[in-house]
Amino acid sequence: MEGTLSGRFLRGLDLDPDRPAVRADGTDTTYRELHERALVLAGSLLAGLPEPRGAVGVLAGKGPSAYAALLAGLYSGVTVVPLQPGFPAARTRRMAEVAGVTALLADDDALPALTALHTEGVTLPTLFAPGGHPQPALAADPDSALKTPMPARPSDIAYVLFTSGSTGRPKGVPVTHANTAHYFGLLDERYDFGPEDVFSGTFDLNFDCAMFDLFCAWGAGATLVPIPPRAYARLPEFAAGHGLTVWFSTPSAITLVRRTGGLGPGVLASLRWSFFAGEALSRRDAED
Repeated sequence: MEGTLSGRFLRGLDLDPDRPAVRADGTDTTYRELHERALVLAGSLLAGLPEPRGAVGVLAGKGPSAYAALLAGLYSGVTVVPLQPGFPAARTRRMAEVAGVTALLADDDALPALTALHTEGVTLPTLFAPGGHPQPALAADPDSALKTPMPARPSDIAYVLFTSGSTGRPKGVPVTHANTAHYFGLLDERYDFGPEDVFSGTFDLNFDCAMFDLFCAWGAGATLVPIPPRAYARLPEFAAGHGLTVWFSTPSAITLVRRTGGLGPGVLASLRWSFFAGEALSRRDAED
């Protein structure tokens, strides 16, 4: 599994299976728990799909079950297409068609989006990460659990992300396992991330920067904490309460926290690294 995104998660699992991989909505999910859930979901997905298998869409927000859905898609060995539940149904339908999505992995945040997709005529087989939801559904069957993640070649497409569509329709960008291995290899050399780190998760899973959050954290055996919108109003308290050590967001977050009075000397003392991307970073932003 070396050189794949599944392999990066397995690195964290090997370091400490009982350390939290994700802390979301007050719930800790350990590496062992997330691994076992993903193996069940991936095996159930593969058992329920006919050959030839296409891509699998991951229609998920940032709740506790979203990360099991994404990891299960990678464990299944097929191309993963992260989809945002908050997008208009017509846009999601087009992206699923372009990417060749033949099934969905979904979490509870996806229920309204699925209803809207059905109105658009999209009735793809759906496997829910929490389980137990009546849809044109695949069943999560523990007896179908994989023993290990499915292997992948460097040239295989790990996932497809879509552009914003600002120049027209959103365009799908395929990213191979070789692409991710090169990228994360450089980050491993440059930064000193480790098991004691706690990463922010500010980005939705369909945004490329989310992969940094996930797989830098998991490759180091660290913990990911998705940041809920309400946290920005009291970010210093949230950061201190969760022990955040690595922050990554657009620079807009700096402006938002500044407006709420949350910037000042020593207020984000736990942070070791702060990364920004996606927008211009002003001198004032950097200084604050």
